[in-house]
Amino acid sequence: MKLKLLFVSLMTFAGFMAAAQSLDRPKLVVGIVVDQMRHDYLYRYWDQYGEGGFKRILNEGFSCENAHYNYVPTVTGPGHASIYTGTTPAFHGLIGNEWHLRNSRRGMYCAQDDSVSAVGGSEAAGKMSPKNLLANTITDVLKLYTYNRAKVIGVSVKDRGAIMPAGHLADAAYWYDGNTGKFMTSTYYMNALPAWVNAFNDRNLGKQLFSQGWNTLKPIGTYVDSERDDNPYEGKLNGEANAVFPRNIPFKDPTSYYTLLYTPAGNSLVTEFSKAALEAEQLGQDEVTDFLAMSYSSTDYAGHLFGLHSVEIEDMYLRLDLEMEKLLRFLDEKVGHDKYVVFLSADHAVAQNPQYLKHKNLPVDYFRGWRMIDSLKKFLEKKYDPFLIDGYSNGQIYLNEDRIVSRKLDRKAIAADLKKYVRAWDGVIDVVDRDDIPFLTGGNPVFPMIQKGFYPPLCGDFYVIIRPGWFESSSMTGTTHGSPFTYDTHVPVLWYGWKIPAGKSYAKYEITDIASTLSFLLKIPLPDAATGRVITELFD
Repeated sequence: MKLKLLFVSLMTFAGFMAAAQSLDRPKLVVGIVVDQMRHDYLYRYWDQYGEGGFKRILNEGFSCENAHYNYVPTVTGPGHASIYTGTTPAFHGLIGNEWHLRNSRRGMYCAQDDSVSAVGGSEAAGKMSPKNLLANTITDVLKLYTYNRAKVIGVSVKDRGAIMPAGHLADAAYWYDGNTGKFMTSTYYMNALPAWVNAFNDRNLGKQLFSQGWNTLKPIGTYVDSERDDNPYEGKLNGEANAVFPRNIPFKDPTSYYTLLYTPAGNSLVTEFSKAALEAEQLGQDEVTDFLAMSYSSTDYAGHLFGLHSVEIEDMYLRLDLEMEKLLRFLDEKVGHDKYVVFLSADHAVAQNPQYLKHKNLPVDYFRGWRMIDSLKKFLEKKYDPFLIDGYSNGQIYLNEDRIVSRKLDRKAIAADLKKYVRAWDGVIDVVDRDDIPFLTGGNPVFPMIQKGFYPPLCGDFYVIIRPGWFESSSMTGTTHGSPFTYDTHVPVLWYGWKIPAGKSYAKYEITDIASTLSFLLKIPLPDAATGRVITELFD
Protein backbone atom coordinates (compact mmCIF):
# COMPACT_ATOMS: atom_id res chain seq x y z
CA MET A 1 0.00 0.00 0.00
CA LYS A 2 2.82 2.36 0.93
CA LEU A 3 4.63 1.50 -2.30
CA LYS A 4 1.44 2.21 -4.27
CA LEU A 5 0.99 5.60 -2.58
CA LEU A 6 4.62 6.43 -3.20
CA PHE A 7 4.20 5.47 -6.86
CA VAL A 8 1.09 7.64 -7.21
CA SER A 9 2.86 10.55 -5.50
CA LEU A 10 5.85 10.22 -7.79
CA MET A 11 3.61 10.08 -10.85
CA THR A 12 1.69 13.13 -9.67
CA PHE A 13 4.94 15.03 -9.10
CA ALA A 14 6.26 13.93 -12.51
CA GLY A 15 3.03 15.11 -14.11
CA PHE A 16 3.30 18.44 -12.35
CA MET A 17 6.91 18.85 -13.50
CA ALA A 18 6.01 17.94 -17.07
CA ALA A 19 3.20 20.49 -17.03
CA ALA A 20 5.53 23.10 -15.58
CA GLN A 21 8.15 22.36 -18.21
CA SER A 22 5.57 22.57 -20.98
CA LEU A 23 4.56 26.14 -20.19
CA ASP A 24 4.72 27.98 -23.47
CA ARG A 25 6.93 31.05 -23.42
CA PRO A 26 8.81 32.97 -26.11
CA LYS A 27 12.50 32.25 -26.46
CA LEU A 28 13.34 35.94 -26.57
CA VAL A 29 11.81 39.32 -25.80
CA VAL A 30 13.16 42.27 -27.76
CA GLY A 31 12.19 45.62 -26.27
CA ILE A 32 12.66 48.53 -28.67
CA VAL A 33 12.47 52.13 -27.51
CA VAL A 34 12.71 54.78 -30.22
CA ASP A 35 13.86 58.00 -28.63
CA GLN A 36 11.52 60.95 -29.36
CA MET A 37 9.11 59.01 -31.60
CA ARG A 38 5.65 60.51 -31.93
CA HIS A 39 2.80 58.11 -32.65
CA ASP A 40 1.90 59.96 -35.83
CA TYR A 41 5.30 59.11 -37.36
CA LEU A 42 3.86 55.65 -38.00
CA TYR A 43 1.39 57.18 -40.44
CA ARG A 44 3.02 60.45 -41.48
CA TYR A 45 5.55 58.55 -43.60
CA TRP A 46 3.38 55.48 -44.28
CA ASP A 47 3.45 55.79 -48.07
CA GLN A 48 7.26 55.86 -48.03
CA TYR A 49 7.79 52.88 -45.71
CA GLY A 50 8.62 49.45 -47.09
CA GLU A 51 6.61 46.32 -46.29
CA GLY A 52 9.08 44.63 -43.93
CA GLY A 53 9.57 47.14 -41.11
CA PHE A 54 6.94 49.28 -39.39
CA LYS A 55 4.23 48.02 -41.77
CA ARG A 56 5.04 44.40 -40.95
CA ILE A 57 4.70 45.10 -37.24
CA LEU A 58 1.47 47.07 -37.69
CA ASN A 59 -0.14 44.70 -40.19
CA GLU A 60 0.78 41.44 -38.45
CA GLY A 61 1.00 42.65 -34.85
CA PHE A 62 -1.06 44.66 -32.39
CA SER A 63 -1.05 48.44 -31.97
CA CYS A 64 -2.25 50.43 -28.97
CA GLU A 65 -3.15 53.51 -30.97
CA ASN A 66 -3.99 55.74 -28.01
CA ALA A 67 -1.05 55.14 -25.65
CA HIS A 68 0.30 58.01 -23.54
CA TYR A 69 2.74 58.97 -20.84
CA ASN A 70 0.89 59.67 -17.61
CA TYR A 71 3.38 61.92 -15.79
CA VAL A 72 5.77 64.80 -16.28
CA PRO A 73 8.52 65.44 -17.26
CA THR A 74 8.43 63.51 -20.53
CA VAL A 75 12.16 62.96 -21.02
CA THR A 76 14.52 60.07 -21.77
CA GLY A 77 15.72 58.72 -18.41
CA PRO A 78 12.29 58.58 -16.75
CA GLY A 79 10.75 57.32 -19.99
CA HIS A 80 12.93 54.24 -20.22
CA ALA A 81 12.61 53.66 -16.48
CA SER A 82 8.80 53.89 -16.56
CA ILE A 83 8.43 51.49 -19.48
CA TYR A 84 10.50 48.83 -17.75
CA THR A 85 9.44 49.31 -14.11
CA GLY A 86 5.76 49.72 -14.93
CA THR A 87 5.54 52.71 -12.64
CA THR A 88 6.24 56.45 -12.65
CA PRO A 89 8.92 58.74 -11.13
CA ALA A 90 6.84 59.00 -7.94
CA PHE A 91 8.01 55.44 -7.19
CA HIS A 92 11.06 54.72 -9.34
CA GLY A 93 12.75 57.99 -8.39
CA LEU A 94 14.09 59.17 -11.77
CA ILE A 95 12.50 62.62 -11.84
CA GLY A 96 14.42 63.78 -14.91
CA ASN A 97 17.51 63.18 -17.00
CA GLU A 98 19.20 65.18 -14.28
CA TRP A 99 18.01 67.04 -11.23
CA HIS A 100 19.12 69.64 -8.73
CA LEU A 101 20.56 68.40 -5.45
CA ARG A 102 19.17 70.66 -2.77
CA ASN A 103 21.71 72.83 -0.89
CA SER A 104 24.65 71.39 -2.83
CA ARG A 105 24.76 73.78 -5.81
CA ARG A 106 25.25 70.79 -8.11
CA GLY A 107 23.20 68.39 -10.15
CA MET A 108 22.76 64.64 -10.37
CA TYR A 109 22.61 62.77 -13.68
CA CYS A 110 20.08 59.94 -13.74
CA ALA A 111 22.65 57.19 -14.48
CA GLN A 112 25.52 58.74 -12.51
CA ASP A 113 27.45 56.46 -10.17
CA ASP A 114 30.83 57.76 -9.02
CA SER A 115 31.63 54.44 -7.32
CA VAL A 116 32.13 52.59 -10.63
CA SER A 117 34.69 52.96 -13.42
CA ALA A 118 34.74 52.81 -17.19
CA VAL A 119 35.28 49.55 -19.03
CA GLY A 120 36.30 49.95 -22.64
CA GLY A 121 35.81 53.71 -23.03
CA SER A 122 36.64 57.11 -21.59
CA GLU A 123 36.52 57.34 -17.80
CA ALA A 124 33.88 60.08 -17.50
CA ALA A 125 31.52 58.17 -19.80
CA GLY A 126 31.85 55.06 -17.65
CA LYS A 127 30.75 56.27 -14.24
CA MET A 128 27.27 54.95 -14.90
CA SER A 129 24.92 52.35 -13.40
CA PRO A 130 21.24 51.87 -12.46
CA LYS A 131 22.02 52.95 -8.88
CA ASN A 132 19.52 55.85 -8.94
CA LEU A 133 16.66 53.66 -10.18
CA LEU A 134 14.69 52.84 -7.02
CA ALA A 135 12.29 50.19 -8.36
CA ASN A 136 12.99 46.92 -10.08
CA THR A 137 12.31 46.30 -13.76
CA ILE A 138 10.61 43.58 -15.76
CA THR A 139 14.13 42.51 -16.74
CA ASP A 140 15.08 42.26 -13.05
CA VAL A 141 12.03 40.10 -12.40
CA LEU A 142 12.98 37.80 -15.30
CA LYS A 143 16.48 37.36 -13.82
CA LEU A 144 15.05 36.66 -10.35
CA TYR A 145 12.34 34.32 -11.56
CA THR A 146 14.76 32.18 -13.61
CA TYR A 147 17.45 32.21 -10.92
CA ASN A 148 19.78 34.04 -13.27
CA ARG A 149 19.37 31.55 -16.13
CA ALA A 150 17.80 34.19 -18.38
CA LYS A 151 20.22 36.53 -20.12
CA VAL A 152 19.46 40.25 -20.15
CA ILE A 153 21.41 42.73 -22.26
CA GLY A 154 20.77 46.44 -22.89
CA VAL A 155 22.09 48.32 -25.94
CA SER A 156 21.92 51.99 -26.89
CA VAL A 157 24.15 54.84 -27.96
CA LYS A 158 22.93 56.62 -24.80
CA ASP A 159 24.03 55.24 -21.44
CA ARG A 160 20.62 55.84 -19.85
CA GLY A 161 18.92 54.18 -22.82
CA ALA A 162 20.89 50.98 -22.19
CA ILE A 163 21.09 51.00 -18.39
CA MET A 164 17.51 51.66 -17.27
CA PRO A 165 15.88 48.99 -19.47
CA ALA A 166 18.53 46.38 -18.58
CA GLY A 167 17.82 46.97 -14.89
CA HIS A 168 19.87 46.16 -11.81
CA LEU A 169 20.57 42.48 -12.46
CA ALA A 170 21.51 42.59 -16.15
CA ASP A 171 24.31 40.53 -17.61
CA ALA A 172 25.40 43.72 -19.37
CA ALA A 173 24.43 47.17 -20.57
CA TYR A 174 26.47 48.63 -23.42
CA TRP A 175 26.49 52.21 -24.65
CA TYR A 176 28.45 54.25 -27.17
CA ASP A 177 31.33 56.50 -26.19
CA GLY A 178 31.35 59.61 -28.38
CA ASN A 179 34.95 60.28 -27.39
CA THR A 180 36.33 57.01 -28.76
CA GLY A 181 33.67 55.72 -31.14
CA LYS A 182 33.44 52.45 -29.20
CA PHE A 183 30.79 50.62 -27.23
CA MET A 184 31.59 50.44 -23.55
CA THR A 185 30.20 49.55 -20.14
CA SER A 186 31.16 50.03 -16.48
CA THR A 187 32.53 47.96 -13.63
CA TYR A 188 28.98 47.68 -12.30
CA TYR A 189 28.58 44.90 -14.86
CA MET A 190 32.08 43.53 -15.55
CA ASN A 191 35.78 44.27 -15.33
CA ALA A 192 36.65 43.67 -18.99
CA LEU A 193 34.75 43.69 -22.25
CA PRO A 194 33.96 40.31 -23.81
CA ALA A 195 36.01 39.35 -26.85
CA TRP A 196 33.05 39.81 -29.18
CA VAL A 197 32.61 43.46 -28.05
CA ASN A 198 36.29 44.17 -28.64
CA ALA A 199 36.01 42.56 -32.06
CA PHE A 200 33.00 44.72 -32.91
CA ASN A 201 34.80 47.87 -31.75
CA ASP A 202 37.88 46.96 -33.80
CA ARG A 203 35.75 47.15 -36.95
CA ASN A 204 35.35 50.91 -36.37
CA LEU A 205 31.97 50.70 -38.05
CA GLY A 206 31.05 54.22 -36.93
CA LYS A 207 33.87 55.77 -38.95
CA GLN A 208 32.93 53.66 -41.98
CA LEU A 209 29.30 54.75 -41.79
CA PHE A 210 30.15 58.41 -41.20
CA SER A 211 32.58 58.43 -44.13
CA GLN A 212 29.78 57.28 -46.46
CA GLY A 213 28.05 60.62 -45.91
CA TRP A 214 24.32 61.15 -45.59
CA ASN A 215 22.06 61.60 -48.57
CA THR A 216 18.34 61.03 -48.76
CA LEU A 217 17.30 57.41 -49.19
CA LYS A 218 14.87 58.38 -51.95
CA PRO A 219 14.77 61.31 -54.39
CA ILE A 220 14.41 64.43 -52.29
CA GLY A 221 11.43 65.57 -54.36
CA THR A 222 9.40 62.71 -52.91
CA TYR A 223 9.84 64.00 -49.34
CA VAL A 224 6.48 65.76 -49.26
CA ASP A 225 5.86 65.28 -45.52
CA SER A 226 8.51 67.84 -44.54
CA GLU A 227 9.34 71.49 -44.98
CA ARG A 228 11.85 72.38 -47.70
CA ASP A 229 15.37 71.08 -47.19
CA ASP A 230 16.91 74.47 -46.43
CA ASN A 231 14.69 76.25 -43.90
CA PRO A 232 15.34 78.63 -40.98
CA TYR A 233 13.96 76.29 -38.27
CA GLU A 234 16.70 73.66 -38.29
CA GLY A 235 20.20 73.59 -36.87
CA LYS A 236 23.40 72.39 -38.53
CA LEU A 237 25.71 69.46 -38.04
CA ASN A 238 29.15 70.20 -36.67
CA GLY A 239 31.35 71.26 -39.57
CA GLU A 240 28.70 72.15 -42.14
CA ALA A 241 27.73 75.57 -43.49
CA ASN A 242 24.12 74.69 -44.33
CA ALA A 243 21.71 71.98 -43.27
CA VAL A 244 21.13 70.61 -46.78
CA PHE A 245 21.54 67.26 -48.51
CA PRO A 246 23.80 65.60 -49.42
CA ARG A 247 26.01 65.62 -46.30
CA ASN A 248 29.67 64.84 -46.95
CA ILE A 249 31.52 66.14 -43.91
CA PRO A 250 35.18 65.10 -43.61
CA PHE A 251 35.81 62.70 -40.73
CA LYS A 252 37.71 64.42 -37.92
CA ASP A 253 38.76 62.25 -35.00
CA PRO A 254 37.28 62.42 -32.37
CA THR A 255 34.57 65.05 -32.97
CA SER A 256 32.95 63.08 -35.79
CA TYR A 257 32.27 60.14 -33.47
CA TYR A 258 29.79 62.34 -31.64
CA THR A 259 28.45 64.06 -34.77
CA LEU A 260 27.46 60.75 -36.34
CA LEU A 261 24.88 60.28 -33.57
CA TYR A 262 22.82 62.99 -35.29
CA THR A 263 22.66 60.88 -38.45
CA PRO A 264 21.10 57.48 -39.30
CA ALA A 265 24.53 55.95 -38.69
CA GLY A 266 23.82 56.00 -34.95
CA ASN A 267 20.77 53.78 -35.42
CA SER A 268 22.69 51.43 -37.70
CA LEU A 269 25.31 51.01 -34.98
CA VAL A 270 22.62 49.95 -32.48
CA THR A 271 21.19 47.37 -34.90
CA GLU A 272 24.58 45.90 -35.79
CA PHE A 273 25.79 45.78 -32.19
CA SER A 274 22.52 44.17 -31.08
CA LYS A 275 22.84 41.52 -33.78
CA ALA A 276 26.39 40.82 -32.62
CA ALA A 277 25.20 40.56 -29.01
CA LEU A 278 22.35 38.21 -29.90
CA GLU A 279 24.68 35.90 -31.80
CA ALA A 280 27.65 35.96 -29.41
CA GLU A 281 25.55 35.58 -26.26
CA GLN A 282 23.27 32.95 -27.86
CA LEU A 283 20.13 34.86 -26.91
CA GLY A 284 16.93 32.95 -27.55
CA GLN A 285 18.68 29.65 -28.09
CA ASP A 286 17.28 27.60 -25.19
CA GLU A 287 14.01 27.14 -23.32
CA VAL A 288 14.66 30.00 -20.88
CA THR A 289 13.39 33.35 -22.15
CA ASP A 290 16.12 35.93 -22.72
CA PHE A 291 15.70 39.70 -23.05
CA LEU A 292 17.39 42.13 -25.44
CA ALA A 293 16.59 45.76 -24.62
CA MET A 294 17.39 48.11 -27.52
CA SER A 295 17.09 51.89 -27.67
CA TYR A 296 17.47 53.90 -30.87
CA SER A 297 18.56 57.42 -29.95
CA SER A 298 19.69 59.12 -33.16
CA THR A 299 16.06 60.00 -33.77
CA ASP A 300 16.27 62.17 -30.64
CA TYR A 301 19.62 63.77 -31.47
CA ALA A 302 18.37 64.67 -34.95
CA GLY A 303 14.98 65.76 -33.68
CA HIS A 304 16.47 68.25 -31.25
CA LEU A 305 18.74 69.67 -33.93
CA PHE A 306 16.52 69.70 -37.01
CA GLY A 307 12.93 69.64 -35.73
CA LEU A 308 10.08 67.31 -36.64
CA HIS A 309 9.21 69.20 -39.84
CA SER A 310 12.62 68.56 -41.42
CA VAL A 311 13.66 66.40 -44.36
CA GLU A 312 16.30 65.00 -42.00
CA ILE A 313 13.67 63.52 -39.70
CA GLU A 314 11.66 62.11 -42.58
CA ASP A 315 14.78 60.43 -43.93
CA MET A 316 15.77 59.28 -40.43
CA TYR A 317 12.50 57.36 -40.10
CA LEU A 318 12.60 55.93 -43.61
CA ARG A 319 16.04 54.55 -42.78
CA LEU A 320 14.91 53.38 -39.33
CA ASP A 321 12.17 51.46 -41.14
CA LEU A 322 14.96 49.60 -42.95
CA GLU A 323 16.66 48.91 -39.62
CA MET A 324 13.40 47.39 -38.35
CA GLU A 325 13.18 45.18 -41.42
CA LYS A 326 16.81 44.10 -41.03
CA LEU A 327 16.31 43.31 -37.35
CA LEU A 328 13.11 41.28 -37.86
CA ARG A 329 14.71 39.21 -40.62
CA PHE A 330 17.69 38.52 -38.36
CA LEU A 331 15.40 37.44 -35.52
CA ASP A 332 13.48 35.16 -37.89
CA GLU A 333 16.72 33.52 -38.94
CA LYS A 334 18.46 33.24 -35.57
CA VAL A 335 15.58 32.72 -33.12
CA GLY A 336 12.77 31.54 -35.36
CA HIS A 337 9.60 33.13 -36.69
CA ASP A 338 6.94 33.26 -33.94
CA LYS A 339 9.52 32.28 -31.31
CA TYR A 340 10.14 35.84 -30.10
CA VAL A 341 8.12 38.82 -28.90
CA VAL A 342 8.91 42.39 -29.92
CA PHE A 343 7.42 45.45 -28.31
CA LEU A 344 8.17 48.91 -29.65
CA SER A 345 7.52 52.22 -27.94
CA ALA A 346 9.15 55.59 -27.26
CA ASP A 347 10.54 57.32 -24.19
CA HIS A 348 8.60 60.49 -25.07
CA ALA A 349 7.30 62.28 -28.13
CA VAL A 350 8.17 65.85 -29.18
CA ALA A 351 6.84 69.37 -29.73
CA GLN A 352 6.75 71.42 -32.89
CA ASN A 353 9.23 74.29 -33.24
CA PRO A 354 7.53 77.39 -31.71
CA GLN A 355 9.14 79.77 -34.21
CA TYR A 356 7.70 77.72 -37.07
CA LEU A 357 4.26 77.77 -35.46
CA LYS A 358 4.49 81.51 -34.72
CA HIS A 359 5.07 82.11 -38.40
CA LYS A 360 1.84 80.17 -39.00
CA ASN A 361 0.08 82.61 -36.62
CA LEU A 362 -0.46 80.03 -33.89
CA PRO A 363 -0.46 81.25 -30.24
CA VAL A 364 2.89 79.84 -29.05
CA ASP A 365 6.25 81.24 -27.99
CA TYR A 366 9.38 80.45 -25.99
CA PHE A 367 9.31 80.26 -22.22
CA ARG A 368 12.33 81.96 -20.68
CA GLY A 369 12.62 79.98 -17.47
CA TRP A 370 16.11 81.03 -16.40
CA ARG A 371 15.31 84.65 -17.16
CA MET A 372 12.25 84.27 -14.94
CA ILE A 373 14.39 82.74 -12.16
CA ASP A 374 16.94 85.57 -12.33
CA SER A 375 14.14 88.12 -12.09
CA LEU A 376 12.48 86.20 -9.25
CA LYS A 377 15.73 86.11 -7.28
CA LYS A 378 16.03 89.88 -7.46
CA PHE A 379 12.41 90.33 -6.43
CA LEU A 380 12.73 88.05 -3.38
CA GLU A 381 16.10 89.52 -2.41
CA LYS A 382 14.68 93.02 -2.42
CA LYS A 383 11.63 92.06 -0.34
CA TYR A 384 13.06 89.37 1.96
CA ASP A 385 16.67 88.22 1.78
CA PRO A 386 19.36 87.14 -0.73
CA PHE A 387 19.87 83.52 -1.82
CA LEU A 388 16.32 82.29 -1.25
CA ILE A 389 16.28 80.37 -4.55
CA ASP A 390 18.43 77.26 -4.31
CA GLY A 391 17.94 75.98 -7.86
CA TYR A 392 15.73 75.43 -10.90
CA SER A 393 15.43 72.10 -12.72
CA ASN A 394 12.77 70.18 -14.70
CA GLY A 395 10.37 73.11 -14.39
CA GLN A 396 10.70 73.08 -10.60
CA ILE A 397 11.88 75.87 -8.31
CA TYR A 398 13.90 74.89 -5.24
CA LEU A 399 13.80 77.17 -2.21
CA ASN A 400 16.72 77.50 0.17
CA GLU A 401 14.75 76.09 3.08
CA ASP A 402 17.72 76.11 5.46
CA ARG A 403 18.22 79.84 4.94
CA ILE A 404 14.53 80.53 5.43
CA VAL A 405 14.66 78.70 8.77
CA SER A 406 17.95 80.18 9.93
CA ARG A 407 16.87 83.72 9.06
CA LYS A 408 13.44 83.11 10.63
CA LEU A 409 11.63 84.19 7.49
CA ASP A 410 7.95 83.63 6.80
CA ARG A 411 7.83 80.75 4.29
CA LYS A 412 4.09 81.12 3.69
CA ALA A 413 4.51 84.74 2.76
CA ILE A 414 7.48 83.95 0.52
CA ALA A 415 5.53 81.15 -1.18
CA ALA A 416 2.52 83.40 -1.77
CA ASP A 417 4.66 86.16 -3.27
CA LEU A 418 6.64 83.67 -5.38
CA LYS A 419 3.52 82.10 -6.86
CA LYS A 420 1.95 85.47 -7.60
CA TYR A 421 5.15 86.66 -9.30
CA VAL A 422 5.66 83.52 -11.39
CA ARG A 423 2.01 83.30 -12.46
CA ALA A 424 2.35 86.75 -13.97
CA TRP A 425 5.29 85.60 -16.12
CA ASP A 426 4.63 85.28 -19.84
CA GLY A 427 3.67 81.72 -20.76
CA VAL A 428 2.87 80.48 -17.25
CA ILE A 429 -0.51 78.87 -16.56
CA ASP A 430 -0.05 78.02 -12.90
CA VAL A 431 2.42 77.32 -10.10
CA VAL A 432 1.89 74.44 -7.68
CA ASP A 433 3.37 74.30 -4.18
CA ARG A 434 4.87 70.90 -3.24
CA ASP A 435 2.79 70.90 -0.06
CA ASP A 436 -0.35 70.98 -2.18
CA ILE A 437 0.66 68.27 -4.68
CA PRO A 438 -0.70 65.27 -2.70
CA PHE A 439 -4.10 66.99 -2.47
CA LEU A 440 -4.51 68.17 -6.07
CA THR A 441 -7.95 67.35 -7.40
CA GLY A 442 -10.43 68.82 -9.81
CA GLY A 443 -10.71 68.99 -13.55
CA ASN A 444 -7.13 69.96 -14.40
CA PRO A 445 -5.73 66.89 -16.22
CA VAL A 446 -2.14 68.02 -15.58
CA PHE A 447 -2.48 67.64 -11.79
CA PRO A 448 -2.42 63.80 -11.76
CA MET A 449 0.60 63.90 -14.09
CA ILE A 450 2.45 66.13 -11.64
CA GLN A 451 1.57 63.79 -8.78
CA LYS A 452 2.84 60.74 -10.67
CA GLY A 453 6.08 62.49 -11.58
CA PHE A 454 6.72 63.86 -8.11
CA TYR A 455 9.23 62.07 -5.85
CA PRO A 456 9.37 64.23 -2.69
CA PRO A 457 12.98 63.52 -1.56
CA LEU A 458 14.37 64.91 -4.83
CA CYS A 459 11.78 67.27 -6.30
CA GLY A 460 11.58 71.03 -5.90
CA ASP A 461 9.22 73.24 -3.94
CA PHE A 462 7.17 74.71 -6.79
CA TYR A 463 6.14 73.17 -10.09
CA VAL A 464 5.65 75.63 -12.97
CA ILE A 465 3.02 74.72 -15.58
CA ILE A 466 3.55 76.50 -18.88
CA ARG A 467 1.20 76.94 -21.80
CA PRO A 468 0.77 74.24 -24.50
CA GLY A 469 3.05 74.70 -27.49
CA TRP A 470 5.56 76.73 -25.48
CA PHE A 471 8.91 75.34 -24.47
CA GLU A 472 12.12 76.49 -22.93
CA SER A 473 15.05 76.90 -25.30
CA SER A 474 17.81 79.35 -26.07
CA SER A 475 17.69 78.39 -29.75
CA MET A 476 15.11 79.24 -32.39
CA THR A 477 15.93 76.04 -34.29
CA GLY A 478 15.12 72.41 -33.65
CA THR A 479 12.77 71.27 -30.93
CA THR A 480 12.46 69.71 -27.49
CA HIS A 481 10.04 67.85 -25.20
CA GLY A 482 9.11 67.42 -21.55
CA SER A 483 5.57 68.79 -21.24
CA PRO A 484 2.32 67.08 -20.10
CA PHE A 485 0.61 67.79 -23.41
CA THR A 486 -0.34 65.20 -26.03
CA TYR A 487 2.38 66.15 -28.51
CA ASP A 488 4.88 64.96 -25.86
CA THR A 489 2.86 62.08 -24.38
CA HIS A 490 1.33 60.24 -27.36
CA VAL A 491 3.71 57.48 -28.43
CA PRO A 492 3.54 54.13 -30.24
CA VAL A 493 2.99 50.93 -28.29
CA LEU A 494 3.34 48.07 -30.75
CA TRP A 495 3.44 44.31 -30.13
CA TYR A 496 4.62 41.68 -32.56
CA GLY A 497 5.52 37.99 -32.72
CA TRP A 498 4.87 35.04 -30.43
CA LYS A 499 1.11 34.65 -29.72
CA ILE A 500 0.47 38.34 -30.49
CA PRO A 501 -2.85 38.75 -32.34
CA ALA A 502 -3.18 41.10 -35.27
CA GLY A 503 -5.27 44.15 -34.46
CA LYS A 504 -5.58 47.62 -33.03
CA SER A 505 -7.05 49.15 -29.92
CA TYR A 506 -8.21 52.73 -29.53
CA ALA A 507 -8.70 52.41 -25.79
CA LYS A 508 -6.45 54.71 -23.80
CA TYR A 509 -3.46 52.89 -22.36
CA GLU A 510 -0.55 54.26 -20.39
CA ILE A 511 3.13 53.61 -20.84
CA THR A 512 3.27 51.86 -17.47
CA ASP A 513 1.00 49.13 -18.87
CA ILE A 514 3.84 47.63 -20.93
CA ALA A 515 5.71 45.97 -18.04
CA SER A 516 2.53 44.59 -16.47
CA THR A 517 1.48 43.11 -19.81
CA LEU A 518 4.91 41.54 -20.29
CA SER A 519 4.63 39.95 -16.86
CA PHE A 520 1.47 38.12 -17.91
CA LEU A 521 2.84 37.20 -21.33
CA LEU A 522 5.90 35.64 -19.70
CA LYS A 523 3.93 34.24 -16.73
CA ILE A 524 6.29 35.82 -14.22
CA PRO A 525 5.64 38.19 -11.28
CA LEU A 526 5.00 41.89 -11.72
CA PRO A 527 7.82 44.36 -11.03
CA ASP A 528 7.71 45.41 -7.38
CA ALA A 529 6.30 48.92 -7.89
CA ALA A 530 4.27 48.27 -11.06
CA THR A 531 1.09 50.33 -11.23
CA GLY A 532 0.14 49.62 -14.85
CA ARG A 533 -2.81 47.64 -16.11
CA VAL A 534 -2.66 44.58 -18.36
CA ILE A 535 -3.51 45.17 -22.01
CA THR A 536 -6.13 42.44 -21.99
CA GLU A 537 -6.85 42.69 -25.73
CA LEU A 538 -3.54 40.93 -26.38
CA PHE A 539 -4.92 37.85 -24.63
CA ASP A 540 -8.37 37.73 -26.24
